[in-house]
Amino acid sequence: MSLRNKKVLIAGIRNNIGTATAYFVLKEGGTACISSKTESNLIKVKAMLSPYGKIEYVTGDVNTYEKAVEVVNRCAKLLGGIDNLVVGYSGIIEDSIESPRGLNDMVQLHLSNPINVIRASLNYLGSGSTIVILLSIQGVDRPSPEKMSYSLVMAGLSKLVEILAQELMYREIRVVGLAHGDVDETFIPDREWKNLRKLGSPSAPPEDYAKIITWLLDEDSVWINGTVILADGGFRLRR
Repeated sequence: MSLRNKKVLIAGIRNNIGTATAYFVLKEGGTACISSKTESNLIKVKAMLSPYGKIEYVTGDVNTYEKAVEVVNRCAKLLGGIDNLVVGYSGIIEDSIESPRGLNDMVQLHLSNPINVIRASLNYLGSGSTIVILLSIQGVDRPSPEKMSYSLVMAGLSKLVEILAQELMYREIRVVGLAHGDVDETFIPDREWKNLRKLGSPSAPPEDYAKIITWLLDEDSVWINGTVILADGGFRLRR
């Protein structure tokens, strides 16, 4: 596996999965630009990962297409282009059909924002590019009535993977989803992260998910397109 000279935009840290993905991208010879609304977090990530390769960051909201274009353009300028995109954001609001208070916020954060970033990134992505959309296994594997709006948009993201893969196939751009389980959010470079979980554990280090993402960005996985991969170590089978 190699991402040598590949330029990767990682939009959203998402429980440090984005941080771990940037780490593996750098170790595989690529460059990365991370983006979120919170500059203090981005500064820390860049300082932590700079010893491993070229990493840049751009602070900005992407709640409109115009704002997303600004963020993507700045990342592209810093990296000299964009070859691949990883996009996914963090945030859960518990609600139900009796009080769907989180619906608008969840749609904006988990559907509209990724769509804005993907649309803006198409100005740079081309033949051989890959888009990885991150989502939670909740709403894909089984519904969560106590998190109605969140589960709803996760199911929507899963369908978005298929729709975009079909639409972008003619441009030779792959679209894949990763539906991950719970995340142990601590990330430390170069640690023995595989010792921190076992198959069937209820949660896993961000490195477990980031390793899958990095592989999906590599040409070895080129025949995987338009599908959502479930990654929870088999925990769902224990419930």
